[in-house]
Order: sequence, then structure tokens, then C-alpha cells
Amino acid sequence: MNAGSNNVKTRILVLRIRKIALIIAACALSILGILIALYFNLIPGVVVTSPKIDAKYLVARVDSGNNTVDVYQTKGQVCVDTHSASPADVPHQVCSESARKISHSDITLRWFTYDGKLTEVNANYPNTTSVHVVIKDGATVIIDHSESFIENLTDALNKGMKSLPESEK
Repeated sequence: MNAGSNNVKTRILVLRIRKIALIIAACALSILGILIALYFNLIPGVVVTSPKIDAKYLVARVDSGNNTVDVYQTKGQVCVDTHSASPADVPHQVCSESARKISHSDITLRWFTYDGKLTEVNANYPNTTSVHVVIKDGATVIIDHSESFIENLTDALNKGMKSLPESEK
């Protein structure tokens, strides 16, 4: 084989790799589009249910758009459940011990959206992307937790970006 033949084969291989990278990027964008459509309830018939919490344990439930924070207390334990009607979310639960009965005044929620930068918004803002929860037992902070409602979306974007060659990023 001569050098010219190897050079042509190398170019063909590079072009095939770029084509594969573009196909992967297109798939990632398609997945992103589907997730966004689901997030904004643009696909009819998709229903995501929230967990059932016995009302006698529920201290507070706060909704912001499709996102919900439930705070409940059982004997000796306070828990925060975060969940969303969006498939971009992975529901989470954080718990801490507390002997004292907590009330609404012990709970502080700060809602955020991401519009190129993280911006604090009111709970009635329709497109919140995260929440910061602080719960106090008297003067002691027992839960200090930030939660994203778009984990699946960010995971899909990260995987898509990792699959691209460095020259395409």
C-alpha cells in the first residue's frame, strides 16, 4: 500500500466518525426535545403521579408549577419529599431526626429557575428548576438541602456532550 491510499482511508474514517458523532448529537437533541415537551405537558395522555403521604403526617405541601415539596413528620423524624410531574425529575427524600413537632414557621423554601444563570423566583413561578429547603428544630438547622427537578435532563445533556469528539464540543 502506498501513503496516498492510507491518507484516503484515514480521511474516510474521520468522516465516518464525525457522521456518527453528529447522529449521536441529533439523538441527544431529540431526547432533549421529548423531555422538554413532557416537562411543559405538550404530550397529551402523560400523567405522572406523586407519592401518597398520610395526611396526619403532612406538615406542609408547597407546589411550584409541576414541582412539589412535601414536608412530613413521623415519630422522631422529619422528611422532605421532592417530586415533579415532569419526567426530567428524579424524586428524592431527605430525612433527619427531630424530637420536637415542627410547624410551617420552621420551614423555609427558596425556589429557583435557570435562564442562563440561577435566579431566585417566587413559588408561583411556573418553570422552577430547583428548590432549597431549610428546616429548623428550634434554633438548630436539621435539614439544609438543595434539590433539582431536572436531573434526567441534565444527565441526558451531559451524556450527549461526552459522546461528541473534542473538536465538535
